[in-house]
Amino acid sequence: MLLRERLSGVRIAGVIALCVALVSVTASRATGETMDIASQAPQEFTARIPTEYLERTMSLYGRKALSKAEVRSAMRAATSAGVDAFPVRAPMLAMVEYARATSGSDVGTRVDKKVVRRGWRVPMQAVALPTDLVRRIAGTSVANVLDDGAIAMGATSARLRNSKVGDVVTVLDRGNRRKSFVVGVIVPDVFTGEGDLLISDDTALRLGVRSIRRVTFIGFNDESQVRRSLSRRGIEIGAMYRLSHSWGRKNPDTSLGLAKVKEMFGEFEYQKVNGKGVLVDSRWRSRSIAHRITYSDVQLNHNCHVRIVDAIQKALTEIREKGLEKEIDLDNSNRYGGCYVGRFSRLAKDNFGPISRHAWGMAFDINTDTNAQGKIPQMNCDVVRIFRKHGFAWGGNFLIPDGMHFEYVGEPRDTIDYPSTYCPNKN
Repeated sequence: MLLRERLSGVRIAGVIALCVALVSVTASRATGETMDIASQAPQEFTARIPTEYLERTMSLYGRKALSKAEVRSAMRAATSAGVDAFPVRAPMLAMVEYARATSGSDVGTRVDKKVVRRGWRVPMQAVALPTDLVRRIAGTSVANVLDDGAIAMGATSARLRNSKVGDVVTVLDRGNRRKSFVVGVIVPDVFTGEGDLLISDDTALRLGVRSIRRVTFIGFNDESQVRRSLSRRGIEIGAMYRLSHSWGRKNPDTSLGLAKVKEMFGEFEYQKVNGKGVLVDSRWRSRSIAHRITYSDVQLNHNCHVRIVDAIQKALTEIREKGLEKEIDLDNSNRYGGCYVGRFSRLAKDNFGPISRHAWGMAFDINTDTNAQGKIPQMNCDVVRIFRKHGFAWGGNFLIPDGMHFEYVGEPRDTIDYPSTYCPNKN
């Protein structure tokens, strides 16, 4: 394989030196030769990285990926309001290999590879930003790394795999071709949205990522100036569009980023099956999913991750103690609801769409016939708040309401004061 193809355009000198060495080591194994490449690896990134955004941002997002017309309208609204705007992509990448060059006094230099089994993948959530935006929120040093074709890894994801600067991540592009990138810097999770990777928009386009998930605004003095400009172009914040903020109050129904999910529930390999189906590694399933659990007090019968069984039981016990057990339709919930299901998100439209949180067994559905996705939720709000108290976010306030859906976030959410559309917490 040509080095240029292998690196998919990575250009910085240290990165090239490392990857030339990786290729050389692979070749030397066939001849029985070894070579010392430790001195050729890029130096650890030592520049000071901010722990939060350097400038405040707002991001416009809709019920699905933004169309070209919506992006154009948002960009024109920004120009009219006198602020800057940038398109943002958020692909879920499929990792097939993770490699590191190391050296040893006895065996010489070797390449340590964590090769995913043939036909299997590891999900890696990325956020793809134009480097001009990265420069303003994370600083010039991080932006330069991305400009040179390397990638940034979030701190949590790096901790999970003991990552170092200079490691090589191989993922699949839109055509399922292998593309390798060097980790050029490890950044705080805020810059990856609690996901795994921060990549440049150019890198995303080289991988074949086309969908734009949001438009981010920066350089404003007043949020209202952006809202008014958007409204004049037919983009009303509300039922169809929302603005997220890099500051302000926490939403009790916000989901965890993928790296945080992995930290809590473990990372698995998967295969794609039947379009949107996901076959999760049986080894992960056997140690993670509690099968044939029937809860007491309210007899739900769901197969969930072992990490959340106790939280569900405590919530159901409190629901029974408060006389709310009839608010959960057991016949419906046990037949049509459930917890662990291997699949992509219903909203995933291409190879880069997210895997459902049900595939981790961290989310469950109840009362499905009265709380269909996209419909006004009918869930009892006292039940919602009890589940929030025991560490669950509720899908009823997603932009596409999903009133049947609860997913574990590992912290109480019932005291967070936030103007939720449905079932706000009581003050």
